[in-house]
Amino acid sequence: LTALLTKGTLAARTLYYIDETSYDWTDSTRGVVNEAQSKPGVTPGKFEEHSVSLIKYANSMRVSSEVLWDLDFVTSMINNTLLRDLQRQVEWSFVLGSGNANFKGLTGYKVAYTGTDLNGTIVNPTIIDAILAMALELTLKGFNPDTIVMSPEMYTGITLMKDVNGNYIGQQLMAMLSRFNIVTTVRFSNSVGGNNVAKGWIYMLDSARYNAYNDGSVVIRAGYNADDWI
Repeated sequence: LTALLTKGTLAARTLYYIDETSYDWTDSTRGVVNEAQSKPGVTPGKFEEHSVSLIKYANSMRVSSEVLWDLDFVTSMINNTLLRDLQRQVEWSFVLGSGNANFKGLTGYKVAYTGTDLNGTIVNPTIIDAILAMALELTLKGFNPDTIVMSPEMYTGITLMKDVNGNYIGQQLMAMLSRFNIVTTVRFSNSVGGNNVAKGWIYMLDSARYNAYNDGSVVIRAGYNADDWI
């Protein structure tokens, strides 16, 4: 998800940007006209200026003085653990960030599925039908849904689906979702606490409408803390 949503780097701590707040893309008055014909009076969109400040993510690790005897091990541990955990926290924030001291994640922007003309017309509906109906609703609102976020359990359940004769059909079902980037996160695996989302939920988004930037650097600092390095 981080790779999909990160669109560049920042040279300053604050990003100012213009956001379109309203635009009637369904206005049918726009269209082809003759050279001498009056142009249709389409209502222009409305724009607002916004600003966001750079957010710093950090974590730390205590290392005993004995561990320091093996410098190669310490280096690999920092690369494999510190950076991995930091990147994982950033990824989860894109999903669950409250927008207060971190990103405003997908859960902060979520709007529930309300329905399309497909409602009540699909025989024996499956989770695939629900996903495609969600995509249709977003498309009708002028978006281009290209990313799905779900729990590992739901993803695995789709791949293990069988027909009435016991034959696996997961490959065919996943082919129906080939237009989407599928992101799975363990934070969707249960609904315990405030940093998780129930595994029965699916989030769908147009990744072109969510823009994240970074300052292009990860800084590692070290120093003594009592008898340990941190």
